[in-house]
Amino acid sequence: MKFLNSTQAARDWMTGHLAGKSAANMAFGDPSKMGNVMAQSAMIMAHSAIQRGVNLVVRIPDDHTRTVVSQNCAAKKLAAQTVAEVQSARTKLAKIGAQMHGEAIAAVADTFDAPSKSALAPELRAWAKAELAKGNGAAVKQALASDIRLAAAIHDAPSFLLGVSDDVLGDLKGCAIKAHAPEDAQVKAICSMEIAKLLPKYDAEIAKIDRFFYDPHQAAKLETRIEV
Repeated sequence: MKFLNSTQAARDWMTGHLAGKSAANMAFGDPSKMGNVMAQSAMIMAHSAIQRGVNLVVRIPDDHTRTVVSQNCAAKKLAAQTVAEVQSARTKLAKIGAQMHGEAIAAVADTFDAPSKSALAPELRAWAKAELAKGNGAAVKQALASDIRLAAAIHDAPSFLLGVSDDVLGDLKGCAIKAHAPEDAQVKAICSMEIAKLLPKYDAEIAKIDRFFYDPHQAAKLETRIEV
């Protein structure tokens, strides 16, 4: 099979996308594993765009009505179209992720609002801090899973009040949310986090589309054309 961009990186990238869905799943995420229908739809848009673009661009070298320069110019145009479609899918996905993140935060805040006002909150945090200092993180997790007042006290606390790192506090908050927040809020929180991880991958793949669809040196030769 011929490729307009004959670099090894471009050949490997094209071959990967032609081989099946695994390359697109790595770049854009697997829609079947996303727990939100609207997010799935945006991801499928990106999958369809890259599949359509790659399957078409690899046919351009066999178009004998075009010169090599013309072939690369056509591929450059196709790359721009594909990038626009993937960028549109990314924009929709980012918007969906931001909305779900906001809704999840609001639901979690509502869950812990009343319990966080407990008069025992300072004592509960003090107990948790002492246990964490002893290395009894498992005991703290078990207790916050059964007592929403402790869960709320930890959820609202900055890491320095508990004497732990942000990562440890994040783990504790995750346990509190899993134990007490509504299931819908948990699903939205998980989806929004998955989307946040995917967005940089979309950016990287968009850059590859523009690099690998064509040979930029050949496409640039169109600028030397003399009209008569």
